[in-house]
Amino acid sequence: MKFLAGFVFCIVLGVAGAVGYSYSGLVDITAANPDNPAVGWLLHNTYRYSVRQGMASVAVPANLATPEKIKAGAKLYSEECVYCHGSPGEDASSLAKGLNPPAPMLLAGSGPYPANRAFWVAKNGVRMSAMPAWSKSYDDDHLWSVAAFLSQKRGLSAEEYKALTAGD
Repeated sequence: MKFLAGFVFCIVLGVAGAVGYSYSGLVDITAANPDNPAVGWLLHNTYRYSVRQGMASVAVPANLATPEKIKAGAKLYSEECVYCHGSPGEDASSLAKGLNPPAPMLLAGSGPYPANRAFWVAKNGVRMSAMPAWSKSYDDDHLWSVAAFLSQKRGLSAEEYKALTAGD
């Protein structure tokens, strides 16, 4: 019984300390300053495992890698995603330069970007990262087109990107 009382006391003390710390105003919530490395690691690690858990239940459509779907995804990317995630041959926008954590330059990578991951992140967003839940604005078909583009076209040159995103 003594152990249980001590355990409950420690929990209450920990919660009270956390609440007191949040009310103190000492927590730096500014986007201008980088996170403490330990906090940054904790947040990124939480993100990685949460995305891994969420994308595990997403089934990729069989017809995803069609040229039409990829081109539609490229166009939507150029209309919505490019401001934060950039494009080949272009510097990050002034908006992207102020993000903390910074948005990844999705097209700069050369390795595979799983379509189910791209879809899940685009659909659900990422809290405390400025990544919106695009499901509030676009249906799954549109989000799958962006996933098709990202999963098939990483490492594009600026010319290839411009050709894909050019008007019909």
